[in-house]
Amino acid sequence: MRVREWRQENDLAAAEELIAAAVVSRCPDFQEDVRAAARLVLDDPHSLTGSRDLANSLLGEHRDEPDPMPDETKKMHLEIARRKRLFRIYPRDALLLTETALLYTNLGLNASAKNLLKAAAALAPNNRYVLRSLTRFWVHQAEPDRALHFLSKSAATKRDPWLLAAQLAAEDVAEKKLTNWREAKRILGAEQFSDFELTELAAAFATLQLQAGSHKLARKMFRKSLAEPTENVVAQAQWASRRDPTINVSHELTAKASEALAWEKLVTGRWQEVISASRSWHDIEPFSIRPAVMGSFVAVAHIGDGIIGEEFARRGLIANRGSAVLHNNLAVSLAMQGLVEEAKSELANVKPSAETREEIVNLATRGLIEMRSGNLEAGADLYHKSINLAISLRDAHLWCRACAHFAYECARYNKRDLANITATIMKVYNRLGDQSKIGLNDVPAILARAEKLQSASEILRSLENYRSQLASYPADELTDASGGDKSPN
Repeated sequence: MRVREWRQENDLAAAEELIAAAVVSRCPDFQEDVRAAARLVLDDPHSLTGSRDLANSLLGEHRDEPDPMPDETKKMHLEIARRKRLFRIYPRDALLLTETALLYTNLGLNASAKNLLKAAAALAPNNRYVLRSLTRFWVHQAEPDRALHFLSKSAATKRDPWLLAAQLAAEDVAEKKLTNWREAKRILGAEQFSDFELTELAAAFATLQLQAGSHKLARKMFRKSLAEPTENVVAQAQWASRRDPTINVSHELTAKASEALAWEKLVTGRWQEVISASRSWHDIEPFSIRPAVMGSFVAVAHIGDGIIGEEFARRGLIANRGSAVLHNNLAVSLAMQGLVEEAKSELANVKPSAETREEIVNLATRGLIEMRSGNLEAGADLYHKSINLAISLRDAHLWCRACAHFAYECARYNKRDLANITATIMKVYNRLGDQSKIGLNDVPAILARAEKLQSASEILRSLENYRSQLASYPADELTDASGGDKSPN
């Protein structure tokens, strides 16, 4: 079907759709058409970057390199190509424009997403789906003021609880004065909407009350929001419960909400289940940096699995290019696998300011890479700089984390002082508040992994008996009187 369309249309949209389909299906048929489409994509300056990667792959430009794009990304490019053809038939379909913008966002192609969302808002300025999607995009871009511009212009915002919730959340992020606070309060007290229609507004209202210190009203509103919640509301309530334990979120609710479930398992120390929930969370929100950060961090710090850490970091970087956190986590993941040159290359993407928390992390990661490269003294020096900077900045959290990672790297060679080092780190850790310890529960996990290591010195001691026997081998019995070899032919 796509081959026929390509032959009939012979344009960029048809070419992009054909090559995406060819890569996903891996069908060997119609190679002449596929190659012609790939060449058109490469020749057209308006083609997508991802489509150009696919075209290069099909034409053999990357024959000696790994596939440059994961399957999920290829499928999104295929869907974008299909939708671009639909634009010709339905150029004023605001929902089609909005849904396509989401695909672009998932691929980190934010300029294209921005243009589509502006067009959708012009066509449907009062549409709930368009405005909520637009708000989410601009908050994701750290520009909530732009979302507020469209929400304030819409006549629907004041009377729609879903849009009021979006406005309250965006104003909170932007640290703006709440413009429709009284209207939100009135709607929450009326009976004109169902529990489900009010769930997001009640949660947004409750979050603001909690931040303002009004715990009693916050608890009341969170209870209201959980009567028939969305996944986002369950995650918000679960976040609030970590700050106010009297806000109860049942496991029955978190089990159906991947973000909330990931946090629940992180708090309870179920690391493998955090990984599973974070994967589900990322599948639902591939544009969000948060599941990628959580998954990659738990993989390397709590579990010590660089392969899983790399998986999450690379997936997150598709939609969040240039993220310092993800580049750092990817560098750690690669170093843990022994891929030290790749780790250095990744960490070069991170440029922390001097005398900051980011520099503490960067120095520690550089220390890890050097130690995994075999440069123990250079690595130890970088770790010590990281630890001393944490002391200088009075940052007990990062001091504990840097010390724990350094202790682990030292334990790979010798565990002689590990018990004393662990006791010192845990003494500082145990002085922290309960909430701080939850956010820092990787520290005891790292130290527990260090204790289970078989260090290089232990390995050498286990070989000592065999080494000592080398000198006592019966060399004379292995040769005859004339010095000939007695071993069988």
